[in-house]
Amino acid sequence: MAPSISLSPSSSPTTSHTPTVYTAVPKDVVLLRDDVPCVFQSNPSQHPDRFKCTIQPTTASDEPGDYGNAPVGLKGKDGCLLFVSPVTWSWAGTAFVFESSASLEAINNCFAAGVLLSEMLVVTDSPTSAPFSSPTNNPSVTPSLVPSSAPTDIPSTTSSEGPSSAPTNILTVVPSLNPTVKSAIPDGVVLQRDNTPCISQVNPSNHPDRFKCMINPTTISSEPGTYDNDPVGLVGVNCIIYIRPVTWAWEGNAFIFQSMDSIEAINNCFAAGVVMSERRAIIPDDINLLRDNTPCIFQSNPSNHPDRFKCMLEPTAISSEPGTYNNDLLALRGLNGCVIDVRPVTWAWEGNAFIFQSVESLDVINDCFAAGVLISESEYGAAEDTLSLFG
Repeated sequence: MAPSISLSPSSSPTTSHTPTVYTAVPKDVVLLRDDVPCVFQSNPSQHPDRFKCTIQPTTASDEPGDYGNAPVGLKGKDGCLLFVSPVTWSWAGTAFVFESSASLEAINNCFAAGVLLSEMLVVTDSPTSAPFSSPTNNPSVTPSLVPSSAPTDIPSTTSSEGPSSAPTNILTVVPSLNPTVKSAIPDGVVLQRDNTPCISQVNPSNHPDRFKCMINPTTISSEPGTYDNDPVGLVGVNCIIYIRPVTWAWEGNAFIFQSMDSIEAINNCFAAGVVMSERRAIIPDDINLLRDNTPCIFQSNPSNHPDRFKCMLEPTAISSEPGTYNNDLLALRGLNGCVIDVRPVTWAWEGNAFIFQSVESLDVINDCFAAGVLISESEYGAAEDTLSLFG
């Protein structure tokens, strides 16, 4: 069913969806691999087949403490991705124990010595009203990730190099050393705004509340053609707004979407003439933004550079990128899931200094990017930073 198009809104949208970023790795656990290869542990009388990768000392966590848990996506060397079922996140503070159907060779290639394992974030909905029915007669089927069995034995420290048989009940993705980043915006579609304001569309008998922004003629796309889809971050005028696409280019000139932002925020960000682009992950693969134990500082030196912040890191690869100011916004996640939008200046100056611009106060930055916290990219931006930030 194609979405109907209303030319004028009757009122502001009333249904909002607040995304929740779910993380499986305990907040104080840092999965930084040591220089010892991962091992396969086979001891059928004691526990199911599993793997153990030793890590640099971190906070001890014996969670979840059982077997057959839901898969978690972990990124390793060169952006490779493996899905594992955790057994203990940091047994005795130095051992990450998990189940996987990947081979030991694949695991050691991806979870290599010295690599920081980071979680692939999952964004879920917290709708404020009952879900809307989908305007399609052919919904796709979502595969279940639940394992067929759930052993309950507590892990032992027995190690075995040679597997007796390969585990078969855990979903995995064989890592690619050259991963492809899939764009949500269809090929050929250019989201360049025309000179008319975006509008809100309210028609409860026909469709959920939504927004429509007219665009210059482009390739026609009625995808995805449904509601309540995964959020996509779009960059506009010095801003990021997270939307749920309904149709990318209805009749080649209308971008229709859901959003929890106001029509004013949307028109400020998706202004006339702007090309809306998709936010992509941009932290260099070999950079670990793991904070040391010193507070972040504010640097003001108008004769030399714009105002900026500097947070010291544990030693990592050196990166002076991007090396300029007023770069695109990036949402970064810190302590307890807090999110701050920043404009990076250098990712790792001399391998130990993360320098950036932000509209946040120094107190807020130090609370979020606290000592010992691993700063990572967030799938959702800070709500207060969706408007223009730098003039």
